[in-house]
Order: sequence, then C-alpha cells, then structure tokens
Amino acid sequence: MIKQIKILCALVGVLMLVLIAGCTSDSKGSVTNEKEVPTNVEAAENAENDTGTNENKVKVKIYFSNEDATKLIAEEREISSEDKYTAVIQELIKGTVHEHSVSLIPKATILRSVKVADGIAYVDFNDAIVRNFNGGSGAEIILVASIVDTLTEFPEVQQVQILLNGSTMETITGHLDTSKPFKRITDVL
Repeated sequence: MIKQIKILCALVGVLMLVLIAGCTSDSKGSVTNEKEVPTNVEAAENAENDTGTNENKVKVKIYFSNEDATKLIAEEREISSEDKYTAVIQELIKGTVHEHSVSLIPKATILRSVKVADGIAYVDFNDAIVRNFNGGSGAEIILVASIVDTLTEFPEVQQVQILLNGSTMETITGHLDTSKPFKRITDVL
C-alpha cells in the first residue's frame, strides 16, 4: 500500500512538471519570440549561482525607485559587455534585490530592443510598460528617470528615447511627455 502511494505521488509530481513546463504564448495563442525576463527571485538565484568568469563583464549602476517613488537608488551589478545596453535594461526589468528599492517597470514588460545612434539610446518595450503601469505622476517620472539614468551611465549615451512597439509614444500615463529623447535626470538622484 505504501509503495502504491509513493508511485502515485511520483506520477502526480511528474504530471505537474509537465503542465508547468508548457510553451509561452501570447493572447492569440501563438508562440512568441520575445524573451521574458526572470522574476526578482529568479534574478537573485541566478546571481548567486553564477560561477562564470568575469572576463566579459562590466560593472554598471542600475537605478531603482525608493519606496515612496521620490528618488532613485543605484545598485551596482555586473553585466555582459557584449550587448551592454540590452543587458543593463534587462537587469532593470528583472528588478531590485534590495529591501528599500522598488522596481516600477511592470513585470509583464518585455524589452524588444536597445539601439544607440548619435548619442541617443532607443529603448523599445512592448505595450505592457503602459498597459500594466499603475503609478501616478511622480512614479511615472521616476520610472522614466530609472531607464534614462541607467542608460546614461554609459558615456556614449547622452539621451534616451523610450519607444513602444517600435514607435514613439506621447506619454506613459498622461503626466510626462515621452515623445522626445530625455537627457539624464539628475534631480531625482
């Protein structure tokens, strides 16, 4: 009898793993090519389990909101130097691992691309950054500042243009004009 219970538990466990390991699909049922960024817990676990060398790594500052969305708090991380702009924004999307910092980028946000040309970084997100953002005017400013100030840590980036599905957008929630590139926002640091 005990042997049968053990077998039944093992089968249930295998079935649950099979159900959890399904494909990611969009709302129309098709498989997406965009990579989702791991959650904060996964990011922390990956950082702890990373035993690779530091040969192609660079230290960067990534900016997150304080708890009341009035200032930015810098966190230092190591990222791959190969595609550093994409890597730094992916770290920003993953979120903070510190207790007194908050990530304002909605969890479902996907980075589509980051390109730098003529001193301007063009950072393109899916529509979840607008659709799932639930902050007010102050939080919107801090959200934009976290993206802009993180990318302008690189000396070759003087401005940042935020894009939504490849196009400029007027605003995220109606409080801040995002149709033009932003210079570094120093008054929230």
